[in-house]
Amino acid sequence: MTQTQFATIGHLNAFIQSDAVKDSFEEYLHDFLRNNRNAGMRDFGEVTAIIADQYTQLRAANPNKQSWTPNYHAARFILRTGDLSLQAERLDLLDDEWDCATLYSALYEVLLYLVRSTMPPTME
Repeated sequence: MTQTQFATIGHLNAFIQSDAVKDSFEEYLHDFLRNNRNAGMRDFGEVTAIIADQYTQLRAANPNKQSWTPNYHAARFILRTGDLSLQAERLDLLDDEWDCATLYSALYEVLLYLVRSTMPPTME
């Protein structure tokens, strides 16, 4: 996370514990991560391109996810978390100068953190 995305580390922790993040990540776990632990990390550039291209489809209540790539699931997490956060007025945790690009980047970083936190430690 960059310092400009969340006002404080406390705001970041509160945001991660919010229902918006929990609900969106539960969907991500159920629909993708549980069966694709080795799918690799998503590409942020491709994720934002998918958001721009498929914005309406990604925000649908129950989109058809059968042919989705890992990046589509990441894009869905970002948009769903953003939507739920706006509804719950949780975006006040971000600093005062955020835009869509900053929001998407912050939510992408939250997703990466959550994915890593659910992975078992590796033995080297």
